Amino acid sequence: MKKYLYIISAIVLILFLISIGFVVKNTTNKPNNNSNNVETSSVQELAQNDNGENNDDNSNYYYKNPIIPQGFKSVETELASWKLDEEGNPIGWNNGLVIEDDMGNQFVWIPVKDVNNIKRKDGFYAREEQNYVNSCKEADDNNKTIESEELYKSIKKYKGFYIARYEAGIEDEFKTNIQDGTLQPLSKQNVHVWNRIRWGSAYGYALDGIQGDDRENGAVKVSRSMYPNTEKLKTYNLPNDLTNDTGVISTLCYGVQWDLTMDFLKDIDNPYTKTKYVEDSSNMGWFGTNSKSTLQKTGTNLNENNSNCVKNIYDLAGNVYEWTMESYKDNFRIYRGGMYEMGNKDISASTRGHCIPDGFGNYICVGFRVALYLK
Repeated sequence: MKKYLYIISAIVLILFLISIGFVVKNTTNKPNNNSNNVETSSVQELAQNDNGENNDDNSNYYYKNPIIPQGFKSVETELASWKLDEEGNPIGWNNGLVIEDDMGNQFVWIPVKDVNNIKRKDGFYAREEQNYVNSCKEADDNNKTIESEELYKSIKKYKGFYIARYEAGIEDEFKTNIQDGTLQPLSKQNVHVWNRIRWGSAYGYALDGIQGDDRENGAVKVSRSMYPNTEKLKTYNLPNDLTNDTGVISTLCYGVQWDLTMDFLKDIDNPYTKTKYVEDSSNMGWFGTNSKSTLQKTGTNLNENNSNCVKNIYDLAGNVYEWTMESYKDNFRIYRGGMYEMGNKDISASTRGHCIPDGFGNYICVGFRVALYLK
């Protein structure tokens, strides 16, 4: 009798072990992270970085496999493809994945691998690292309940953000004076650059990013109007009839977003200078001898190598200066890159300069770039 009991017990144990093995096998399959509904059993695997270390924020999202937000579609390009590899990640995740809205505006995914180290960094001028950051802050750092706190949370949660593929454009170059949010910018190729634009008002401008009267129209307000935070239209003094049925919020590019973009491009070599693109962008942008002192339309190909397009992003290094949301010593605002009339060949896409917020208003050398963060 005991012999039969031993046999029955052994059979039960074997069946139990087999069932455990089946469960383990079926809970370790890696799903495609294009869906928001990622199983908890696969989250830790998806959150591992290239060193096998787990992110500690317990997020369901992965920097190699970005969310395509509501209202946008994926775009296949020569540099980057959304087709999935064997691990379920887009093949072109590190080459500039492009999305497009129903109006044809295009944006590029900037992956953020280390969400615990999101910070602004000094850029380069004449191949020397600048000393700007210690005197800079985001313009709304004094009141993080307005925008920057939401931006940082979004980048940490989704492991990245989107930046406009092109400098902000406008179809009618004679309407650049309309800076009140009623005319939205474009991120399209071969349109007029939206230049002659102020950042906002001068010294009276509040450092929390809140808009006031018509004096304070400018790049900050125009950028927010592209895909506005409709809950804060009144706060930002935007037109009440603006709507946003997409999965993103638009802003003027923050300093940290620009620097994270530079980090994304840090592996790009400059074949003309034998340095890195982010250290010296000579011959890879519309400035110096390339520009011939002529402003170009958005996304104009610089040469047969299209060297002003880096990982699918055009003209970070030149054509026009680009305002950002950084402030310098409170009374000034930061712009990045070079501009077409600049003859210095040692300008980099990472270069910082500064001006009063309402400066450049009647000067054609300054523009801006919109960035998006996921809701």
